[in-house]
Amino acid sequence: MPGVLVVGGGPVGLSIALRLAQLAVPVTLVERHTGTATFPKGRALSVRSMEIYRSWGIEADVTAAGLPRDQLAFYAGRSLVDPVGTRMVANPASRPLPSPTYTLLCSQDRLEPLLREAASRRTTARIRF
Repeated sequence: MPGVLVVGGGPVGLSIALRLAQLAVPVTLVERHTGTATFPKGRALSVRSMEIYRSWGIEADVTAAGLPRDQLAFYAGRSLVDPVGTRMVANPASRPLPSPTYTLLCSQDRLEPLLREAASRRTTARIRF
């Protein structure tokens, strides 16, 4: 079976490589940087992303790497110092959910190493940073 080349070792590339490897598709991921993200960015994971990670068997690991859900809050304003900005605290227990999981705050510098490790454990994946 021919393999798949994934260019880019961010969350999307690592997720694609992991899923292909789980499906026994030979995959090589190449990334120009020497390692995963070193500072927080891209931190909100949607319910759908968490459902996908759940179906792949890594939801517990992703949840452990993220902030506790009781600290889940979002800010809306013109800037981070906007005096009329609003901080919205999410409370998944306050309403019935159509999913067994929920949104999570897990920054990219915490998520990428987890995805890289999960993909690297697969024999059909070659991860090259």
